[in-house]
Amino acid sequence: MNGHPAALEAIATATAAMVGSQSVTDVLSRLVTDCVEVMNASAAAVLVTDNGGLALLISSSHGADQIEMLQVQSERGPCVDAIAADTRVTASGSDELRRRWGSVGEAIVHVGFTSVEAYPMHWRGRVVGGLNVFHTEAPDPDDDARFVGQALADVATIVLLHSTDIPADQISARVHEGVMARSVVEQAKGVLSYLHGVDMEVAYRQLRESAAAEGQPITARALSVVEEQHS
Repeated sequence: MNGHPAALEAIATATAAMVGSQSVTDVLSRLVTDCVEVMNASAAAVLVTDNGGLALLISSSHGADQIEMLQVQSERGPCVDAIAADTRVTASGSDELRRRWGSVGEAIVHVGFTSVEAYPMHWRGRVVGGLNVFHTEAPDPDDDARFVGQALADVATIVLLHSTDIPADQISARVHEGVMARSVVEQAKGVLSYLHGVDMEVAYRQLRESAAAEGQPITARALSVVEEQHS
């Protein structure tokens, strides 16, 4: 792990963006990217509870996308377990990954990850999602790493819900809004993949790079890509 200064910087960046005008998806996109760097990981993603099930909200790579969607479909995996039990879940090594999560564990190994961590996102006694962190090498055994991971999951929760005064009946609506924003990003990835003849991983990188180059939030750039294709 790069240390606590990097974690504090990631949290400060998310907080600053949150009090500005950026969308939830854009702030979380930056947060999962920072999470990868802070935790010396290869990918990170956020699953949320949505309309009685689970949904992928954001990820740092297409490979993580695929694993999270498989967890959603099979209702099995590290992030699913973290959400269900409201506790940190870890696993390392291909044998353990396959033993614990079957086809999901096999998919994690196939993508190239060798260990995973998952942290619950809880809000006033209610679990609203989970932060999944994937590694291609064994993570730092430093005990403080787990506190950093949970802190980032807590920040993701605050970003998602924005306010300490959200009525209970609005929590699900706020989460669903974030899921719908992510669908625009997925559509844009598909458009770029088709237009440029590249895989979804490269398309996602192109989308993020073009958003950064044009000084746009990733959701705004994604919407432009989709609208241009249909114009």
